[in-house]
Amino acid sequence: ALYLSADQKDEAIRAGEALVSLAPGDPETRLSLAQVYLTYRQPEKALAEYRTALRLEPNEPEYYRQYGEVLESEKRYGEAHEAFRKMLD
Repeated sequence: ALYLSADQKDEAIRAGEALVSLAPGDPETRLSLAQVYLTYRQPEKALAEYRTALRLEPNEPEYYRQYGEVLESEKRYGEAHEAFRKMLD
Protein backbone atom coordinates (compact mmCIF):
# COMPACT_ATOMS: atom_id res chain seq x y z
CA ALA A 1 0.00 0.00 0.00
CA LEU A 2 2.85 2.38 0.79
CA TYR A 3 4.54 1.80 -2.55
CA LEU A 4 1.24 2.23 -4.38
CA SER A 5 0.50 5.51 -2.62
CA ALA A 6 3.98 6.76 -3.58
CA ASP A 7 3.48 5.41 -7.13
CA GLN A 8 6.62 3.28 -6.90
CA LYS A 9 5.66 0.65 -9.47
CA ASP A 10 8.66 -1.66 -9.35
CA GLU A 11 8.80 -1.65 -5.57
CA ALA A 12 5.05 -2.32 -5.29
CA ILE A 13 5.27 -5.27 -7.65
CA ARG A 14 8.37 -6.68 -5.94
CA ALA A 15 6.75 -6.35 -2.51
CA GLY A 16 3.57 -8.06 -3.69
CA GLU A 17 5.51 -10.88 -5.31
CA ALA A 18 7.63 -11.29 -2.17
CA LEU A 19 4.50 -11.57 -0.03
CA VAL A 20 3.09 -14.22 -2.34
CA SER A 21 6.35 -16.17 -2.16
CA LEU A 22 6.11 -16.12 1.66
CA ALA A 23 2.44 -17.19 1.67
CA PRO A 24 1.69 -18.91 -1.65
CA GLY A 25 -1.41 -20.60 -0.27
CA ASP A 26 -3.07 -17.40 0.96
CA PRO A 27 -5.77 -16.27 -1.47
CA GLU A 28 -5.97 -12.75 0.00
CA THR A 29 -2.28 -12.22 -0.71
CA ARG A 30 -2.90 -13.35 -4.29
CA LEU A 31 -5.73 -10.84 -4.61
CA SER A 32 -3.53 -8.05 -3.31
CA LEU A 33 -0.88 -8.85 -5.91
CA ALA A 34 -3.58 -9.01 -8.59
CA GLN A 35 -4.69 -5.50 -7.65
CA VAL A 36 -1.11 -4.24 -7.86
CA TYR A 37 -0.81 -5.76 -11.33
CA LEU A 38 -4.07 -4.10 -12.36
CA THR A 39 -2.92 -0.75 -11.05
CA TYR A 40 0.10 -0.98 -13.32
CA ARG A 41 -1.78 -2.29 -16.35
CA GLN A 42 -0.69 -5.90 -16.30
CA PRO A 43 -4.09 -7.59 -16.68
CA GLU A 44 -2.84 -11.03 -17.73
CA LYS A 45 -0.71 -11.33 -14.60
CA ALA A 46 -3.63 -10.07 -12.51
CA LEU A 47 -5.99 -12.63 -14.03
CA ALA A 48 -3.50 -15.40 -13.29
CA GLU A 49 -3.44 -14.34 -9.63
CA TYR A 50 -7.24 -14.29 -9.52
CA ARG A 51 -7.35 -17.80 -10.97
CA THR A 52 -4.91 -18.99 -8.33
CA ALA A 53 -6.97 -17.38 -5.56
CA LEU A 54 -10.07 -19.10 -6.93
CA ARG A 55 -8.30 -22.47 -6.96
CA LEU A 56 -7.33 -21.89 -3.32
CA GLU A 57 -10.80 -20.69 -2.29
CA PRO A 58 -13.30 -21.94 -4.89
CA ASN A 59 -16.40 -21.12 -2.82
CA GLU A 60 -15.74 -17.41 -2.29
CA PRO A 61 -18.26 -15.40 -4.33
CA GLU A 62 -16.39 -12.12 -3.83
CA TYR A 63 -13.36 -13.53 -5.65
CA TYR A 64 -15.54 -14.50 -8.61
CA ARG A 65 -17.05 -10.98 -8.63
CA GLN A 66 -13.63 -9.34 -8.76
CA TYR A 67 -12.39 -11.79 -11.38
CA GLY A 68 -15.50 -11.19 -13.48
CA GLU A 69 -15.08 -7.43 -13.30
CA VAL A 70 -11.51 -7.66 -14.56
CA LEU A 71 -12.55 -9.99 -17.37
CA GLU A 72 -15.34 -7.59 -18.29
CA SER A 73 -12.94 -4.64 -18.35
CA GLU A 74 -10.76 -6.66 -20.72
CA LYS A 75 -13.83 -7.25 -22.93
CA ARG A 76 -13.74 -10.99 -22.29
CA TYR A 77 -17.48 -11.12 -21.88
CA GLY A 78 -18.03 -14.87 -22.12
CA GLU A 79 -15.52 -15.57 -19.39
CA ALA A 80 -16.89 -12.71 -17.31
CA HIS A 81 -20.40 -14.12 -17.64
CA GLU A 82 -19.16 -17.50 -16.40
CA ALA A 83 -17.38 -15.89 -13.42
CA PHE A 84 -20.51 -13.96 -12.46
CA ARG A 85 -22.61 -17.13 -12.79
CA LYS A 86 -20.25 -18.93 -10.41
CA MET A 87 -20.47 -15.98 -8.04
CA LEU A 88 -24.23 -16.40 -7.89
CA ASP A 89 -24.05 -20.16 -7.47
